[in-house]
Amino acid sequence: MAVLDPGVVVRSDVGADGVGAPALVRGAEAVARQAMMFAPFARSSQPALVDGEPAVIATREGRRFAVMVFTVVRGKVAEMSVINDPAHLPGPDLTVLND
Repeated sequence: MAVLDPGVVVRSDVGADGVGAPALVRGAEAVARQAMMFAPFARSSQPALVDGEPAVIATREGRRFAVMVFTVVRGKVAEMSVINDPAHLPGPDLTVLND
């Protein structure tokens, strides 16, 4: 929770298959609880940049299934956008950092 701004906001879409987290989560404690649900995917995640912003790509069986883009303000994550729908995953504006 040390990296989260107390007023952090997470916005997420619902994946094409109807699976996804709630559309809006507010507050560091609630965001940290939600993040724990996705901990199993950490091993297959890769750091990236989307339009120059820090991001994480989550993969399953070698395919991207979610991208999380972070807005950092004064060294804390102030906002996260979670993209679950494959039709909306970033393409050319995405740079994988440890490929």
